[in-house]
Amino acid sequence: MSIIANEKHAILKGHLEELRRMATVVSDSNDAVILHDFDGNILAWNRGAKETYGYTETEALKMNVRDIVAEPDREAALDLICRIKNGEIVKSFELRRITKDGGTLDVWLTTTLLRDETGQPVSIATTERDITERKRAETVLQSKVEELRRMATVVSDSNDAVMLHDFDGKILAWNRGAKETYGYTEAEALKMNARDIVAPEDREALLALIRKIRDGGIVKSFELRRITKDGRTLDVSLTKTLVTDEAGQPVAIATTERDITGRKRAEAEILKLNADLEIKFQELLETQGELVRTEKLAVLGQVSGSVAHELRNPLGVMSNAIYFLQMMLPDASDQTKEYLGIIKSEIGTSQRIVAGLLDSVRTAPPRPEPSHLSQLISQTLAQCNVPAAVVVTLNIPPDLHPLLVDPQQVKQVLTNLVSNAAEAMPDGGTLAISAFANRDAPDITIRVHDTGTGFSPAQQAKLFLPLFTTKARGIGLGLVVVKNLVQANGGQLQVESVPGQGSTFSVLLPCAA
Repeated sequence: MSIIANEKHAILKGHLEELRRMATVVSDSNDAVILHDFDGNILAWNRGAKETYGYTETEALKMNVRDIVAEPDREAALDLICRIKNGEIVKSFELRRITKDGGTLDVWLTTTLLRDETGQPVSIATTERDITERKRAETVLQSKVEELRRMATVVSDSNDAVMLHDFDGKILAWNRGAKETYGYTEAEALKMNARDIVAPEDREALLALIRKIRDGGIVKSFELRRITKDGRTLDVSLTKTLVTDEAGQPVAIATTERDITGRKRAEAEILKLNADLEIKFQELLETQGELVRTEKLAVLGQVSGSVAHELRNPLGVMSNAIYFLQMMLPDASDQTKEYLGIIKSEIGTSQRIVAGLLDSVRTAPPRPEPSHLSQLISQTLAQCNVPAAVVVTLNIPPDLHPLLVDPQQVKQVLTNLVSNAAEAMPDGGTLAISAFANRDAPDITIRVHDTGTGFSPAQQAKLFLPLFTTKARGIGLGLVVVKNLVQANGGQLQVESVPGQGSTFSVLLPCAA
């Protein structure tokens, strides 16, 4: 093998190891992560890929990515690989994959082009998510929308009912359309009053309209419910015309009536569908937000390992050097001691940032054990530097069941929330920590409330995205770590906030049996 080939082989091997590390760093989601060369040969295959497509890593490493692409999408997939290789930026796209058992999945792919040390492209890493159910739901919803649109445009072609009645409601004339619509013959109708075929709940409204028309008011059309001879209720649209005598005096009212029951039913279905669509739309927005968060975590995971490795060593050396200088210079000037202290403090800040970067993308498996919430909160407050201007209030019932959580991870969650709350009140305020047992489930809700600056709706939508922060100093990883730790311990995290009034973070965690 030539020297150049050996170098490329070593670089590719390095990328393989990097991808495998990346695949283990990605959040606890089951997304598939695959590495393949530009000919499509699979080079790495993670647990998520095995669970999604059914092939073991051993099987997959003998395959080509086109083997798991549905036939209609193969040419497009190969074309995309060529475009990426030639330098075109293709961040994400959809295609259909074939599973080991022959099924077809719709998947969303996010691509990353890997290059060697000279900048030459060598392979492609893809993070893939199964969106089959979401696509199916979208198809069903679209089908229903089209069906209801057709229903809404179809109005019965039956002949309109036309009747004439006086101002007391006595029917004076009755056409064939009225007979077909309401079931009464003309002879029967001429013995009746118009209110006899009006639903009881609409009779007063009809009499009020008759009086208004008689007194010169203009009422062109309106809707009401009619009762047919066989007892059915119809929604009808009425157009009324005032009939006058030769002297111009009003003598009767003529109505043209159309059965709109089908249309009203379709409108009700459309309203229901719109409500369902709104719910589905919100779910899709939440799914999109989670995809964005996962993609950011994936990108962050690719760089965090190498960044931490490159920074921790020099930070450790500098920390040791500061310690040595402080030991060797006990008689240094106050200014020198001050500057050594500043350097030591900034090194500590840098080390915490590196630790936060790693924690945001790599959550250690929790070690749950029965833990008393009151003790966790006491230990947290003892460690946090809450300003004197911030008043802390506690409302923790003494009879709460112990939590079944990793105590160190939950203290880290509480520390982040308490510190954030204190920082949100630079001029002082109230930090209220409370807890209560939930009635419908064996868990406890912990609330951390502050009277600080709060968040706007736009800020709330991004609070748990990596690298988003509202602070002057910070890199936006604290709440990402909080959410990851809460979910790892089987809990849920919610936030409510009003700008200028404060925020409340609610953490729901399981109880010990």
